[in-house]
Amino acid sequence: MAVVVLVVCAVRWRLREFPLERDEGEYAYMGRLILEGGAPYGEAANMKWPGTWLAYAALMAVFGQTTAGIHTGLLLVNLASTLLLFVLARRICGTVGGAVAAGAHAVLSLGTPVLGLAAHANHFVVVCALGGFVVLHGAERPGIGRLFWAGLLFGLAGLMKQAGAFFGLLAFGWLLLRELREAWRSRGWAGAAVRLLALGSGGLVPLGVAALWIWRSGAWEPFWWWGVVYAKAYASMVSPAQGWPYAAEVLSSLLRHAPVLVVLAGVGLVVLFCRAALRRWRWWLLALTAVAAAAVCPGWYFRPHYFLLLLPPAAVLCGVAVVGGTDWLARRCPRWPLAVLPLLLAAAGTAQVLWADREVFFRLTPAEACKKVYGINPFSESMEIARFLREHTAPDTRLAILGSEPQILFYANRRAVTPFLYTYPLLESQPYARGMQREFAQRVEAADPDYLVLVRIDVSWLAAPGAELWIFDWIAEYQRGFDLVGLVDIYPDRAGEFRWFDRPTPTQPKTNWWVAILRNKRLAPD
Repeated sequence: MAVVVLVVCAVRWRLREFPLERDEGEYAYMGRLILEGGAPYGEAANMKWPGTWLAYAALMAVFGQTTAGIHTGLLLVNLASTLLLFVLARRICGTVGGAVAAGAHAVLSLGTPVLGLAAHANHFVVVCALGGFVVLHGAERPGIGRLFWAGLLFGLAGLMKQAGAFFGLLAFGWLLLRELREAWRSRGWAGAAVRLLALGSGGLVPLGVAALWIWRSGAWEPFWWWGVVYAKAYASMVSPAQGWPYAAEVLSSLLRHAPVLVVLAGVGLVVLFCRAALRRWRWWLLALTAVAAAAVCPGWYFRPHYFLLLLPPAAVLCGVAVVGGTDWLARRCPRWPLAVLPLLLAAAGTAQVLWADREVFFRLTPAEACKKVYGINPFSESMEIARFLREHTAPDTRLAILGSEPQILFYANRRAVTPFLYTYPLLESQPYARGMQREFAQRVEAADPDYLVLVRIDVSWLAAPGAELWIFDWIAEYQRGFDLVGLVDIYPDRAGEFRWFDRPTPTQPKTNWWVAILRNKRLAPD
């Protein structure tokens, strides 16, 4: 386990300059806004709850407001998750099983099938949820204080991302069943109620503090709109039939990258019902697996990084499979050292995961690795675009990003002219899209920005079938008041090509994917 964890940490450290992708750009931008005394949902907004923004603010306050600082924080968060999983799995299936689970989680959560090199919200959900379970299961019958602190960690998991609340509900349900059973035997109903209240109140504390902070900042109305009203519309746009192909694609990618560990996790499900020593944990572990799977499903979108939530129970099942196989072989072949084979198989499976992504992990530079993982997304190119904007604008200049690339704002250290960090909502099949398009256009026109960044890459807009495309007509008209000063041709398999212009120059992109930097004509040199 130590060797695997050290290798994973070394990979994360080598790639700490891995360019931010757009979700990271959002979190980093909002984290900086918070550090500067701002509050979310007013000047900038999204449907996510503010936990991950606050986590980014904390990490950047410690490690610096840089790509390397953010990914150094991710390294420590992922390391904490791995060690917490070791503690939890060791209680379930012993030290060997715990070591296997920790090693499996470390490599799986690093892998490209789940976009593990990016500091997504799910990493923070996992560390909080695992911390809650470690505290909750740290005693045969946890006391009031332990229950409160466990609830606090589960509340933080929900604050990081709404789906994180599933793990808190599992903990409360597990405690409810246990307390009802004990109270029925001893008639101690009052004690059961107090213990349930301790866990529940702990879980509500982070949500209550966050709500009070948002209310005092005067942003309660936009928070309710983004975090409840729009989030509800967003979650109802995709049907299960539309989403399952994306889930199958991610799961098949995981199977190709980690076939041995995936099979071991499946074997672990069988071992749970064959090994008497696991009777105490059998139904809880099955419930954890089911809840983690459910936490991946809200909205039926199945983004690759959502599956980070499913890795902890899968890793524990790998440990269960190895321990069960070891005991079975030891009983049937006591004179032969065959009992070590399951452990060797797990080690080989772990190594195979690293080998599958060897080019990204060990050979490519951070920028090259980002291009390998994300293709036509302009994440590597965003740093150079932001450098140009930072050098040609004053610190208080506000920028208009016509596309979903908030990482440019973070790199440039400039504020946006609209609260829309993404343009995805403008083109979704939800009832508020048309109004959002008009609001976006009105805010940009009212701000009269010095520079526009126009992103013409499909994945930066993701227009839904049948979506109203008025916004593109508006962009075509509005950009007439701007001069082209930079054009970045984006390639799916190599770095983008930059062209900068001192004066207006008629030119055409060389590819189907490009980013244009435009300067307001009122700033044109004489």
